[in-house]
Amino acid sequence: MVDSAGVLAQPFMQRALLGGLLTGGLGGLLGSFAVLRQLSFFSDALGHSA
Repeated sequence: MVDSAGVLAQPFMQRALLGGLLTGGLGGLLGSFAVLRQLSFFSDALGHSA
């Protein structure tokens, strides 16, 4: 079994985790903004870019 503390001790895994968290957070914010502003085509483009 893989030790999760050992995996997170590697710098590239730390950067990958940070990048994933930032991407997820920004995607949620952009998606909410697009829905609130009723930007349907922007929402469609955002979904296809992922």
